[in-house]
Amino acid sequence: MPATGPATWCAEAKGRYNMAKLVTGGTGFIGACLVDQLLERGDEVIVLDRMPTNRWDKAAKKPKFVMVDITSWSEVMNVFKENSIDCVFHLAGMLSLPAEANPWAAFQVNVVGTMNMLEAVRLLGPNKLIFASTTA
Repeated sequence: MPATGPATWCAEAKGRYNMAKLVTGGTGFIGACLVDQLLERGDEVIVLDRMPTNRWDKAAKKPKFVMVDITSWSEVMNVFKENSIDCVFHLAGMLSLPAEANPWAAFQVNVVGTMNMLEAVRLLGPNKLIFASTTA
């Protein structure tokens, strides 16, 4: 039985496996687990996050880490223009407790950031964006 799950949802029959998977929020709990799964599968992975991490410092295979604020249209577009991406996993979001303390920042990250990702995918591809959220 073939493997199923998030890491297989973006696989294409056209053989575009040499292109990168972009994971926004890749240093978060779910994002980091997804990145690990994609790396284990042999994918090239780009982690887009505003929080630095040393999670993969000693790993044999490391993702490319891009420190970007998804509320910045120009920064998001640069990531898409500078990389060959065949799938986007959009997991970035401001969690509920910080969002309650700063609703405007939460709107910027959760709404404007998501709109930036959707628009970048619409304009530059790829044609696949998977969105997931927990408590954001």
